[in-house]
Amino acid sequence: MSMYVLQVLSGAEKDVCAALLDQGIPAYTPEENRQIRSGGLWRARPYLLFRGYVFVVVRDVRASYYQIRRIPGVLRWLELHAGQATALTPGEEDRIRRMGGQLLESHVLQLADDLFEPVDGPLKEYADAGVRILYNRHLRRAYVFEPLSVMHNRCLRMSFTLIK
Repeated sequence: MSMYVLQVLSGAEKDVCAALLDQGIPAYTPEENRQIRSGGLWRARPYLLFRGYVFVVVRDVRASYYQIRRIPGVLRWLELHAGQATALTPGEEDRIRRMGGQLLESHVLQLADDLFEPVDGPLKEYADAGVRILYNRHLRRAYVFEPLSVMHNRCLRMSFTLIK
């Protein structure tokens, strides 16, 4: 069984994921505790990492294509060509599985003015995998470039807690 990416209506990610789980199809919508500045204070709020996408695990795309397409909110399979979709790599699949069931949080250590090192969380996993990451300490955002092979030229914005 491999993991594939579904593009869904924005705002319908949770509903599509619940419908897939009800049908016995493993599905994931990774979330993080996003640091948002409100009223002069930083507060953590749940936020979907991949808005407009749901990750689904199926054995055969052709066998489950119409079953999944009938779910309200599903737009298309990413990278579908001639009835065959491109699966995530094993490393990407493992990362999404670990991210899927919990609210994620990353802690980043500021070593110098423009030098940061992730300590834990998904940012640490991306850094260990050699993915390019840019940090903005004022906004408490990290920009992860090309987090998944099937999402070409996509930048993933993630929140982090700064450790000084």
